[in-house]
Amino acid sequence: MSYEFLQYDSISIFHPTGVIRAKIELPGSKSESNRLLILKALHNRELDIMGLSESDDTVLLQKILDNDLKEGVVDCQLAGTSYRFLLAYFASMPGCDVLLTGAPRMLERPIGPLVAALRNLGADITYLGKDGYPPVRIQGKDLTEHYVEIDGSTSSQFISALMLIGTKMKSGLHIRITGRQVSVPYIYLTASTLQRLGFHVSIQLPDITILPASIKMSKVRVEPDWSAASYWYLVALLSKEAEIFLPGLRIPSMQGDSALRGYFDMLGVETVYLGSGIRLFRNSMREINSEALFLNFIDTPDIAQTIAVALAASGIKGYLTGLNTLRIKETNRIEALVNELSKFSVQCEFGNDCIRLSGGFTFAENTLINTYGDHRMAMAFAPLGIFGKIFIEHPGVVSKSYPNFWSDLIHAGFLIQET
Repeated sequence: MSYEFLQYDSISIFHPTGVIRAKIELPGSKSESNRLLILKALHNRELDIMGLSESDDTVLLQKILDNDLKEGVVDCQLAGTSYRFLLAYFASMPGCDVLLTGAPRMLERPIGPLVAALRNLGADITYLGKDGYPPVRIQGKDLTEHYVEIDGSTSSQFISALMLIGTKMKSGLHIRITGRQVSVPYIYLTASTLQRLGFHVSIQLPDITILPASIKMSKVRVEPDWSAASYWYLVALLSKEAEIFLPGLRIPSMQGDSALRGYFDMLGVETVYLGSGIRLFRNSMREINSEALFLNFIDTPDIAQTIAVALAASGIKGYLTGLNTLRIKETNRIEALVNELSKFSVQCEFGNDCIRLSGGFTFAENTLINTYGDHRMAMAFAPLGIFGKIFIEHPGVVSKSYPNFWSDLIHAGFLIQET
């Protein structure tokens, strides 16, 4: 595995033929990996997790949990999921006394609803800066309450964090979600992960019940990451001709981002499930609907950038909504998308949770794509290199979720150079 491009300030990328034939081994799902690591630490440190993600976030979480830290400073850097899961994990571990912090951008990402819920369960958590945001001091203890309400409008990770520790609580945990629920498929992914390991989970939203139990398995395999697959769907869409095999992906999948199959089917990418994985084909005969598309990403925000680029590059108008959580990710992804699409003459309007694409895409050779410290910005725009040479700033950001992305593009015939 080569990580050489992760160290460069910028790279150039283009594909000389536009014809793609490749087998791509996707990274393990970061979402599944992080959930399994927390459960391993809570219940059975001998659990063998196969196909674990090699993303920065998962590697960091594994290192923190393997250290079995009881006191001191825990720095989650930019890992938002890890921060939220560890917040609940340390709060439920008697004898822990940790200061949980992160990078400057992490300190701007809200945690208030999760802290409030944990306090209502009996947790001892103190804000060390602005209320509702990291850093915090956590003094772990047995959480004795078994019912809690939590606002679901900010992040589904808050609910997942509670579900994970609920498996260890003596009386189990009954969670009631209030407010608007975002990224609901991730809640079901957490439930599926728990059930695979032998835990009893009941979901009748807005209510979730977790009963205490122990892990019934000695090993478990992580499915490849459907979010990472989205970039290969985009490659297939923009290509002149494509046949791409992505082994290990399952249909159906509990990963919410598997919904991307439907989006790209509308745009002309055919998915064939083989049992051992999926094959993607560029369906040049598919008649594309020229009418504006109305798409809601409230359940699948992580693929919104990829779909936005797909629509823009295909000359399709669209109204993308349900994007409210994009403003509190690694960057404000709504503004970042509009900034970079405008470099290709795409007409955009945006609000707090929406983007309107009004067409006008014109490929501009040698355009520099700014990545804003965001892995998904880099990977969503890289496939435009099929049209001609572009430049990607700070390519190393992809290590957050897909460290081998650039090497995989080279395997698919892209030419990439340091600039």
